[in-house]
Amino acid sequence: MYRAAKRLKVGKLDQMYRVLLDDAEVQEDHMAADTTGFSPTQASLHYLSRSGRLYTQYYKGGYMVGTHSQYILAAVSGLGPGADSPFLAPLRQKARRYARRRKYLLLADSGFDGKQVLPGELIPPRRNSGGVQRADRLERLDLVSQARLDGVYGQRWKCETVNSVIKRKFGDEIRSRKALHRYREPIVKGLVYNLHV
Repeated sequence: MYRAAKRLKVGKLDQMYRVLLDDAEVQEDHMAADTTGFSPTQASLHYLSRSGRLYTQYYKGGYMVGTHSQYILAAVSGLGPGADSPFLAPLRQKARRYARRRKYLLLADSGFDGKQVLPGELIPPRRNSGGVQRADRLERLDLVSQARLDGVYGQRWKCETVNSVIKRKFGDEIRSRKALHRYREPIVKGLVYNLHV
């Protein structure tokens, strides 16, 4: 298993995602993006706080989920804490091939708000102390409000459900010891989730 894990580069994992999703003939009209944190140690928070060794960084898995099939269409990883916006462009690029039509809906929370957001994507703008003032951000806020009323934006919770299933089934900690393998583990967990579904 260790030798196999060494060969599982991110490119190979992406290829495995594509083979599995193409075989399942996944086509989506709506895609939801979210991130979740994984503990860098198997020790409990109680033990860490008592020993004075609380961690300040954790590993994040970013997932793009098809709201119809509930398959993970794309996965990336990184370090937290921090904004989710850097995850948006790579997730969108990898998941775009599973869109049923050219004009699909991308749903995400305000953590993904940033320069990478494209027009028409349902990502609420962050409200700073001055509120939302720019015309394009106000337009996006109106789109999200209308999507909430129509019940479309509520489909985003399916990504939260997938995050919960991954943590309950496969653990919420990173077990790898090498830094390179630690970055790959959230992506592997997403692949195993797809096999589980």
